[in-house]
Amino acid sequence: HSKNELETFQYYFDSGNFCYKVNDLNRALDYYEKCLQIYSFNYPSNKNSAYLANNLMNIGLVLLKKRDYNRALQNFEKSYKIKMNISGDYLNNYYNIASSLNNIGLAYYYTSDNEKS
Repeated sequence: HSKNELETFQYYFDSGNFCYKVNDLNRALDYYEKCLQIYSFNYPSNKNSAYLANNLMNIGLVLLKKRDYNRALQNFEKSYKIKMNISGDYLNNYYNIASSLNNIGLAYYYTSDNEKS
């Protein structure tokens, strides 16, 4: 896999982050979904990647803001599962795991599932 593919992924990821910060949620979602397509096409066998986990989390954050709570929850849960399977230094950064659990709790809260939140 080429460096160019990763650079393209990073460009879309950063563009999605910018759009999210300026509340252009539809465009942010488009960029994050392009990242997902690039990643899935170029790295189909690598399901435990920080890139993939962070991208799924960002898609979930956009969907949360758009009040699509069930789809947000699905993305947060996928991101969490990936983060739990990543070995090495990434796992030692408990902030990433905690942020995933926090986002899952928020999604449950907004769906009025107070028992799970």
